[in-house]
Amino acid sequence: MADFYKRAANIGVVASTQSSHAVGDSGWAEERLGAARIKHAYAWQKMLAAGIPLAINSDLPGEPWHPMQTLYFAVTRSTLDGAPAEGWYKQKALSSSQALTAMTITNAYAAFQDPYIGSIEVGKLADFVILDKDPLLTEETELKSIEVLQTWVSGSPVWSK
Repeated sequence: MADFYKRAANIGVVASTQSSHAVGDSGWAEERLGAARIKHAYAWQKMLAAGIPLAINSDLPGEPWHPMQTLYFAVTRSTLDGAPAEGWYKQKALSSSQALTAMTITNAYAAFQDPYIGSIEVGKLADFVILDKDPLLTEETELKSIEVLQTWVSGSPVWSK
């Protein structure tokens, strides 16, 4: 199965995933997939290590859709109530930096929009949010409570708290 990841990377697969699924499916996935196959389910670190671009989205409307909750699920692999406390297969979880990249730069790449959006660079549209806390410096368990203070689209403010 390990060759699968390299093959996927070599043919240009972009993995579009929902971090909430790893948490929401945790109660039944291993029973249905089995001990051998569960090792390859929600295997974000294996994908990244193989060079597979990882895009994370919310799967709206079927799952929680707040971006900070999506980030929290990717990093903790725990429910909003904090279960399991150690995270479900925590070794597969992403760092905050990896998750933010998957939610921004890689999503733009997957949509063929990376020349225009996904990062703050000269010549791009300057779509961004201002948050009340830096997600890279915030404790994992507190990521879900980060609040958006402002939203900017094409360099102009469109919403403010």
